[in-house]
Amino acid sequence: GVILVTTKKARAGYSSFNYSGFVTTQTLTRNFEIYDGQGFYDFRMDAWKARLGVDNPPLKFVWNENELDFIYNDNIVDWEDLALNDALLTSHSLSYSSGTEKSTVYSSLNYFTQDGIIPNSGFDRLQFKLNYSHQLTDKLSLDGIINIQNANQSRETGGLFLANITPIAKPYDDEGNLVKYYFGQENASAINPLWDQRESVDETETNLTDISLRFNYDLAPQLTYSLKTFYRNRNTDQGTYRSSLHSAGDEGINGVGVLIDTQYKQLLVEHIVNYQVLDNELHNLDFTGVHSYDEQNFKYNQLDKSDFVNDALGYNGLASTLLNNSRDVWRRRVLSFMGRARYSYQDKYLLEMTTRADGASVFSENNKWGWFPALSVAYKVDQDLNLDSIDQLKVRLSYGATGNQGINPLESLGVANYNPYTFGDLTVSGSSASSRLRNPNLQWETTTTLNGGVDFGLFSNRIRGTVEYYKSNTTDLLLDRQLASSSGYTVTRFNVGELQNTGLEVTLNNSLIRTKEVNFDLGLIWSTNNNEILSLTGETQINPQTGEEYFIDITDSSGRRLSIGQSINSLWMAEYGGIYQEADFLEGSPITPRVGAKPGHIRVIDQNEDGILDINDNIFINADPDWYGSINATLRVKNFDLFMDWYFVQGVTRVNSILANGEYWKASTNGPVVPYYTPESPSTEWPMANANAAWLKYLNSFAAKDASYQRLRTVTVGYNFGDSLNQLLRTKSGRLYFTGTNLLTFTDFLSYSPEQDLRAGVFPETLNMTLGMKLTF
Repeated sequence: GVILVTTKKARAGYSSFNYSGFVTTQTLTRNFEIYDGQGFYDFRMDAWKARLGVDNPPLKFVWNENELDFIYNDNIVDWEDLALNDALLTSHSLSYSSGTEKSTVYSSLNYFTQDGIIPNSGFDRLQFKLNYSHQLTDKLSLDGIINIQNANQSRETGGLFLANITPIAKPYDDEGNLVKYYFGQENASAINPLWDQRESVDETETNLTDISLRFNYDLAPQLTYSLKTFYRNRNTDQGTYRSSLHSAGDEGINGVGVLIDTQYKQLLVEHIVNYQVLDNELHNLDFTGVHSYDEQNFKYNQLDKSDFVNDALGYNGLASTLLNNSRDVWRRRVLSFMGRARYSYQDKYLLEMTTRADGASVFSENNKWGWFPALSVAYKVDQDLNLDSIDQLKVRLSYGATGNQGINPLESLGVANYNPYTFGDLTVSGSSASSRLRNPNLQWETTTTLNGGVDFGLFSNRIRGTVEYYKSNTTDLLLDRQLASSSGYTVTRFNVGELQNTGLEVTLNNSLIRTKEVNFDLGLIWSTNNNEILSLTGETQINPQTGEEYFIDITDSSGRRLSIGQSINSLWMAEYGGIYQEADFLEGSPITPRVGAKPGHIRVIDQNEDGILDINDNIFINADPDWYGSINATLRVKNFDLFMDWYFVQGVTRVNSILANGEYWKASTNGPVVPYYTPESPSTEWPMANANAAWLKYLNSFAAKDASYQRLRTVTVGYNFGDSLNQLLRTKSGRLYFTGTNLLTFTDFLSYSPEQDLRAGVFPETLNMTLGMKLTF
């Protein structure tokens, strides 16, 4: 439960000046092709053939007049090629370090800039750091860290998913001017994304200041006291503007602007006393006591306005209509006490006992405090074996509890929403109940973990590794639960149930070659985790058909169905059973098609075989990966080095939002090129496109796909300057390197990345190529 943070410091009697910089190009990649003009034409025609049941559907049913004109004149658009760019990322850092016997100082200045793949997006940051250590007296020392940042971010205000826009479109008129509607007519579903990109801004400036000070005082030869303080001040100003020509700011609105100002302040104060009771060849015993106070304050102001005088000043301009004025203020405080005892015998048998009490202001009066003990033991077996081949062999076991108080500071209290109303000719301030029902009984969520492991090093530590098993039980989970609309509320937070996580982690490193000029290391990481809901609310119901009593499931605010015995990440849906074929409708077929189904439709399994497909036929599908892993290799030959890292995720299931999109299967939008079902070319894997949405059932079941993947995550080739080159350049050391990230991904999951859902607004992962340099003078 202790996190150790190390920072760069200077060395006494040594000074150096350092430069490091790199340039990176970013490219968006995907593992599927989207339809071009002819392909999309055929795709939509097939969808309408299926809807109308004819071989040659009338074109006027399928296309509007402008689309037909675009088809005849070959107005075809690759939206991604038109709207997206390869982006450039650069970073430059200067640092200086120096030290004396009593003082060391390290300072650095970094400038980082990143162009966005999407126009109107980018990020710039200027950062200054100062680390200072000074021995004030023989007994008193000071360590200080100052971090100051200014960051500016620009974001694209629309959606990121361009691959679903029809390629049969005309984004520019005949004179080359950008048009608002790519169908050439006013159509809310045909807004030119390039138009809205041009007519909008979303800018955020963040100023961050971190100050950390630590005073260390030797009270006695075996007794020390430390005072640690940390202060953070982060101010964020965000301005969003959609001009009078933007699709959201036109039609008499005359522009829409949003101003958001946030202020976040944190103060952390820790008092640490350490007493070394014993320190000899046989016994080592020390006690540590910690008292800490953590206070966080947050303020949020939002102002929405419209009807701007003009677009010239954007969100800084004058507006005559106030749409919204909201404010949010909260404070979170945590008071903690911790005591720890550590004992070792002959540096072979190790024992550590810790207990801590945390009080959080976010809980009600009677539930603020949580108590979290921990115990760990270890045995260094190698000290009793006396074998030259075994350098390290340690067996360890620990058991401890941690707490989670990550809820909104006001959730245990009742809050009201600002709700003005009209009284006569006046607008009167008023309030209404929040849609969230308060829960005054909220308390700490507690996780207890049993952890056992073996650390080993063999053959002069050429083989090193760790095998670790853990079992964690989380009780009183802080979950949101949906409420019936009749209650007057939509959701409440409550403590419920128990969740168990068990897992195994294996780390192995092998120095295969160790010579003066050649070194080759190979590393392996493998892990697996299983989680299971052990209990929920304890509420039960009676099955009317069997008369059996069972625990009821619950649905959280994100729509997940939670059930005892299932993973918390499980999917609850009808089980996909393939695509109906013509043979399934023949007499004597072992398959009984669902009512209304046709060849090419999605088939799901009737679990209870009652001939009715409803929620009683839904099953839970474990979406968690079977295992994770990585393999890394490092080769050093004289001054050259090569590093490579492969990452693996196996057995994970995700709902592919692209394939679950009904508009795609209606051929209303573009999407991946797939061998979909047609009567002339029946597919057993892909359903039929159909312009009638009523036939597009169970798309989520079909789209629940194996998202396992293997990725070449990182490759780095580097050269460290030799003595002759350092002498020539007058440097103490230097390094050139080239790094590629996300170079190769192997997966059957159609996506930009198997880890991300681009339709949910997540910025896509990119393939990156980096050239960098480090110099020390």
